[in-house]
Amino acid sequence: LEENDIEIDENNIIEESDFTELRGFEAMKKILSYNIPDAVVTTDDLIAFGVMKAIKKFSDKIISIVGFNNTLLADYKTPSLTSVDINSEKLGYFAAKLLIDKLENKEMRTTNYIVDTLLIERESTK
Repeated sequence: LEENDIEIDENNIIEESDFTELRGFEAMKKILSYNIPDAVVTTDDLIAFGVMKAIKKFSDKIISIVGFNNTLLADYKTPSLTSVDINSEKLGYFAAKLLIDKLENKEMRTTNYIVDTLLIERESTK
């Protein structure tokens, strides 16, 4: 938003550590009581599922939604959910490698890895 000179309204940001459909529903209900956004980006697909339910229940406006993790259910929702695929296999591989190297007291030249992600565009953003 900052890069595009779009003002950040803190009332549109809900911090949530409980990645559930119910929390997504409650967060979106709160946002909709304040204003109706054009788009919502969530930190997990389960939260996005709750956001979708709240929008369906409390708003007639079409709002684009993006989830995160590209869960198997994302393709089966109506509308199907656009989601960021985090490349979990590679992420798990590197996490395990770092842990094993640490446990074996190996000299760790690399302590972090960058894992490519992919935006899987589906109906929720069309």
